[in-house]
Amino acid sequence: MTIAWVESGRATEINPLMDLLIGIHPVLFMVTKILLVNLGALLLWRFRERTMAVGSLYLCLTAYSLLMLYHGGGLIS
Repeated sequence: MTIAWVESGRATEINPLMDLLIGIHPVLFMVTKILLVNLGALLLWRFRERTMAVGSLYLCLTAYSLLMLYHGGGLIS
């Protein structure tokens, strides 16, 4: 969804690294973004016995869910 928004001019990527990657090639951007998110989730999962890691997992899940709703609503309207 980020690629669609950036390429349509409705949004800009504010992360400098990801902005560079989306400029190089959208597939490189997508693969990097998926890899980084999954590595972060894996790291938190490995420390799931710690309360802060579990709380962080729930916080990330909530943030991504809200972001998906926001993106989805923007593409529909």
